[in-house]
Amino acid sequence: MIGDKLPRASCLVRFEAAGASTQESLEVSLEGQVLAPGPDSWRLTSEGVLFTGTPCQRLQEATPAQPVLVVVRVAGI
Repeated sequence: MIGDKLPRASCLVRFEAAGASTQESLEVSLEGQVLAPGPDSWRLTSEGVLFTGTPCQRLQEATPAQPVLVVVRVAGI
């Protein structure tokens, strides 16, 4: 499981195994809600999980007083 604190205005969760993973093998959640990959959700890049649309906006609006919990893990583990 990868729990990541993102720098302000970042929508990319970087992780080393990104190139060896597939979107189907990942479970991605934001604030405890599992998100399916898609144009208004997230996609896998060679660097990690890139949030798009509304989830990205939520991350950009996060503050130290109101953080957003992001979890990326291999499904089934």
